[in-house]
Amino acid sequence: MKITHWIYLEEVDSTSTWLKENAKQYTHNATVIWSSRQTRGKGRYDRTWVSDPGGLYFSVLLLPNFDQVTPETLVRSFSEFLTSYALLSWNLELWVKPPNDVYYQSKKLAGILIENIFYGEQLEATILGVGINVNQVFPPDFDFGSANLGYQPVSLAQLLGREIDIEGLLKDLVSNWNPPL
Repeated sequence: MKITHWIYLEEVDSTSTWLKENAKQYTHNATVIWSSRQTRGKGRYDRTWVSDPGGLYFSVLLLPNFDQVTPETLVRSFSEFLTSYALLSWNLELWVKPPNDVYYQSKKLAGILIENIFYGEQLEATILGVGINVNQVFPPDFDFGSANLGYQPVSLAQLLGREIDIEGLLKDLVSNWNPPL
């Protein structure tokens, strides 16, 4: 996918929130915002996540033809792309837990979220938000505290035994994904 704008913020409440609040400035497909840290990253059911350095947190503004593409199709498309990318790049067999999580065996590696932008009643744009555990190290007894989400996280660094260049990974993922727009 050809990216029209790359925006980096060292820290932001949420890349998706920032992009939604500033979407009118970016009228072209494929504006990407990414951050090293989110203080109020988003999950399903309005869950918030503190996303510390070491992960890849980004959102993409998409302006698809909504007569042909649904926002759910975009989530599925990126999830399936990420599993294929991991297999080809690192020989990691990932799987998608519908509707929006990517796992390695029983451990969560990534989450994908869609937010829609309406002008009046008209669906105008979609924001694809992605969080991938890249260089964090999660102990086997990692505690989510009161969230009690029922899964153990894992990072690419833990699976591969080495750190990953986060910016390089972002640019490779986004430029090689061909969303059904």
